[in-house]
Amino acid sequence: MSNRFLSILVLISVFWAWYLYYKLSYITNKNIVEIKETTIIEKIPKIVKQEVIEEKIDPIEKIKELREKNKYYKTFILANNIKVYFEQKDEKLILLLNKQNIWTFDLIDKDNLKINLVLWTKSDLYIKVWDNNYYYKKSDNIISKLDLNITIKYIKKSINNNLVIVTEKWSFLYEINKKELTYFSYFFDFIYYNDWYLWVVNKKDKRIRKNLWLNSNKNIAIYYNPKTKEKNIIHETDLEINKIYIENNKIFIIDNNYEKFELENIN
Repeated sequence: MSNRFLSILVLISVFWAWYLYYKLSYITNKNIVEIKETTIIEKIPKIVKQEVIEEKIDPIEKIKELREKNKYYKTFILANNIKVYFEQKDEKLILLLNKQNIWTFDLIDKDNLKINLVLWTKSDLYIKVWDNNYYYKKSDNIISKLDLNITIKYIKKSINNNLVIVTEKWSFLYEINKKELTYFSYFFDFIYYNDWYLWVVNKKDKRIRKNLWLNSNKNIAIYYNPKTKEKNIIHETDLEINKIYIENNKIFIIDNNYEKFELENIN
């Protein structure tokens, strides 16, 4: 066999070796790319700002609304277009929910009347008349006096028909049937969701942070499972949290500017 023929065989062998290496390398790289593209990234809890949709107001309806307001002693228009009125009759105030008479109070100054929707409900009300606090349960058409000497910021419905009462500093669980108030000293607000708690700890609460061994200088949402005793920080934010609540099985946060955010990827 001539040297020339051997040289040709060597060149052919080198070419096939290079070709096979190239094909194997291409297939391997392609598979790596495809695997990377199909890899599922773990969901991370985050806060997403909710867009405010401004409804167009019909001028005629606006005039009707103003006339209706002027007709009553005081008018409250709440979420879901729930309208609550105080109507004066002699020295009494008649409380009307969508024109339905639900209670009667002694006449007091307008500035000492306050009504808010109980969060996590569609029509239950928190009513403050002077220094007296009341809870109105729409399904039973019953109003109950809350024998509490605390300044209430807002009220939320909780499990077992109990109420979470939030003040400027602390939160409480109020058992309606027993009329018992349980004080939660570790957090200013919380919700009970899917058998676990979501606590909110304000960055200004230095005592609470110290007791919980928290080093973060932000506002914190903490997951706590009462069965397993598991406790984890799931979100930290610079937002000044005003309230946290559940609506349509979603968790929302309202900041001090009354802007609304959804807390996503919690489950």
